[in-house]
Amino acid sequence: IHSLSSAPLLLLALLCLAPILLSNLFLPTTMSAPAAAAPAKKVPKPKKPAKPKSHPSYTDMINAAIAGLKSAKAPAVRPS
Repeated sequence: IHSLSSAPLLLLALLCLAPILLSNLFLPTTMSAPAAAAPAKKVPKPKKPAKPKSHPSYTDMINAAIAGLKSAKAPAVRPS
């Protein structure tokens, strides 16, 4: 009795999967296709010349700030 009730389900599954199974049979595979030539290597673009900097470097700014603090310090002993 179990095998009789599963026959319509098997037929339905076969009918639903038939287009998928048949389409896979007729698709070209990558193994049978001739090997394509290797693509040419890309030539890198020439780099643009660097723009001149419009501000000093961080080390120059830090050194200038330290020098400015040293000259702006008040004397440790105030005259009375």
